[in-house]
Amino acid sequence: MKLNRRHLLKLAAAVPGATLFGIQLADAEDRDFRHALTLFDDIKYGPDFKHFDYVNPGAPKGGRVRFGLLGSFDNLNPFTYKGDSGP
Repeated sequence: MKLNRRHLLKLAAAVPGATLFGIQLADAEDRDFRHALTLFDDIKYGPDFKHFDYVNPGAPKGGRVRFGLLGSFDNLNPFTYKGDSGP
C-alpha cells in the first residue's frame, strides 16, 4: 500500500476524532511490568528461567541429520515440457 495524499488526509481527520470519543493511548507507567504473556493460565516460568521443561540441557551435542528423498519436482506448471511437474 502506497502512502498518498488521500491516506494522509484520512489519518489527519481520524486522529482528532479518536480523541473526541475517548480513545487515548495508555501510558507506560500505568501498567505493571511482566516478563511474559499468557492467554490461558498463570505464567509458568519465572523471569530467570534457564530452559523449558521439555528441553534436556544435558543432551549430547553433535551428530548428523539425514533427510530422506523420495522424489522431487522442479516445476509447478503442469503444461510445460521442461522439468518435472508437481503433483
